[in-house]
Amino acid sequence: MSNIVTGDVAWRLYDTYGFPVDLTVLMVEERNMSIDMDAYEEAKKMAQVCALKCHCTVNSHLVFTVHYVCNKIHLFLLWNSIA
Repeated sequence: MSNIVTGDVAWRLYDTYGFPVDLTVLMVEERNMSIDMDAYEEAKKMAQVCALKCHCTVNSHLVFTVHYVCNKIHLFLLWNSIA
């Protein structure tokens, strides 16, 4: 397991739930982890481009389910508790 939360997960938390990235950073740092902020910015840009074009496909790698995001968060928290 990596100690880096992918930027797309951090972006999805903000984009889907409105969870602020600065709070995500604080919570991740408390667990001695970090967020790939370059990937976060890239996911943000891709979402903006997609919204402007209004024709994202279901196969876009930006489409996440709530289940996927929750599982990612759970895995990071679980890993930290056993590490």
